[in-house]
Amino acid sequence: MKKFPPWNENELPIQFTLVLRRFLQHLDCKASLSLDTKAAYEGDVRRFLSILNTDNVTALNSVTDDQLQQIISQLSTFFDPATIARNLSSLRRFYRFLHLEGLCTSNPTKKLRSPKIHTGTPKILSIAEVGRLLRAATGDDPLDLRNRAILELLYACGLRVTEIIAFDHSWLQIESELMRVPSKNKATRIIPIGQDAISALQRYISNGRHKLISDSTCRYFFLNSKGEALSRMGVWKIVRNAADNAGLKKRVGPSTLRHSFAKHLVDGGSSLRDVQLMLGHKYFRSSLHYERVEEIDPLRFHNTYHPRS
Repeated sequence: MKKFPPWNENELPIQFTLVLRRFLQHLDCKASLSLDTKAAYEGDVRRFLSILNTDNVTALNSVTDDQLQQIISQLSTFFDPATIARNLSSLRRFYRFLHLEGLCTSNPTKKLRSPKIHTGTPKILSIAEVGRLLRAATGDDPLDLRNRAILELLYACGLRVTEIIAFDHSWLQIESELMRVPSKNKATRIIPIGQDAISALQRYISNGRHKLISDSTCRYFFLNSKGEALSRMGVWKIVRNAADNAGLKKRVGPSTLRHSFAKHLVDGGSSLRDVQLMLGHKYFRSSLHYERVEEIDPLRFHNTYHPRS
């Protein structure tokens, strides 16, 4: 498997950039879509257009069923079935928009089927594996300091990718070792940060960000090498590179660290309700994946609790 995808999401030809801009304006009119959902649609479609550009495809109307199937197969090399299913959903919406706007007469997404998604406990890293991953993020140049700060935040606070991209310095309350993160339901959740994450953030602030920034008015906290906002794929690459350097054989992405954050809290004695609040889950059932299952002695358990033992 290739270490990094062969396409570049930061470079799109002007015709694709204009179409993407129109699509995002179309999404802005959909009040029912959350900001996270819109960001996911944007990232998925941008990735799709980047792959077309890499493959020298210049006309959206010329994309065939077979070409789209090849693209999905290519994405499957890098992403899990749930992410592939979301990409397909994004592309279906994108092609409905193209048809609505008269920009495309064919729809290559019609014959594609979403992959089967196996529900259950999310993939979790052990505490030792997380330690190896974090220790693998070394170096003192601005990008290295940025990467370490992002990895520490993903695990220390269980942040979503969209929250890393939208991260704002005003969220930090360093003296209190707390972070106030605006959630999807317009509430604010309060998360302890921890000294390791604070140290990594302070190093990035002192020796990293100001060396990356290209425009003093830029509001983004985490920047790419061009001084611009990171993409979802950019965050994914940071995590994947650290996992590779740590020698982890598991498929690791940003959500793996978020899930590990939650599971390790529960295993350490935290209540599921506390984890729900820190993750920003709207529904309690979303946090049940992390419930701790105790190993028991069946005979002792039966003798202790059953009335006819």
